[in-house]
Amino acid sequence: MYFGSHDHSPEVTEADFDQVTETHHEFLCSYLGSSEKAIFYSYTKHVNGFAAILEEEEAANIAKPPTIVRVFLNKGTKLQTTPSWEFMLMDDNGLIHPSSLFEKARFGEDTIIGQLNTAPYANLDVWGCKNLEALTVSESDVTTPTLNSLQFLCVRHCPNFMSFPKGGFAAPKLTLLTINYCDKLNSLPEKMHHLMPSLKELQLQGCPKIESSTMTTLKIKICNKLNEGKQNHSDPLFARLEGLASVQSPSSSYT
Repeated sequence: MYFGSHDHSPEVTEADFDQVTETHHEFLCSYLGSSEKAIFYSYTKHVNGFAAILEEEEAANIAKPPTIVRVFLNKGTKLQTTPSWEFMLMDDNGLIHPSSLFEKARFGEDTIIGQLNTAPYANLDVWGCKNLEALTVSESDVTTPTLNSLQFLCVRHCPNFMSFPKGGFAAPKLTLLTINYCDKLNSLPEKMHHLMPSLKELQLQGCPKIESSTMTTLKIKICNKLNEGKQNHSDPLFARLEGLASVQSPSSSYT
């Protein structure tokens, strides 16, 4: 049953909605003697009307008053639309076209999305993710995402890993950062000296593209290109990490 639109004021309340429902029941009750079992939904907010289970003769009689705009018979309809995957030429009746995105993306095979959330993890070890390209941190309403509980972060044997979160990420309790065999990694996390104030040890191995660090005080454990336990100053890695106050090898300490 459709009565038209409502004349609610801008300050409409739940009490006004309840009053509309009560009006619908009173209207139907005036014809049937009862409305409790007939009405199963009242439209109270935008459309003024109700849905009810009625006999054809009852519906015809109720449709006569001028207050009723129209009585609609509920009908089942078949959805007539094109599924998104067919519209995007992803498939056609279950058949995958060779040029579809499904084929190009290998149906998601070996696709890895690395995201660090702000759950209370103390240790995080990312190992052997061959298709991992970047790590991101779930963002909230703060400018710099924070991993308050993280104390140990290790990224190892991820040959396609290229970057940490843009702008860096705050890890106030992080004491150890290990990065091993990440051939394509271009730089360390940004603003480490501000965002990781507790960092005591950085372990680097097999990361040839690591750029220079702006750290002024940091103990570094160098695990590659050691010459009988002695620091190799000709190693380009030392030049990329210029500005560090001290460097520590697995066997000796140097200042």
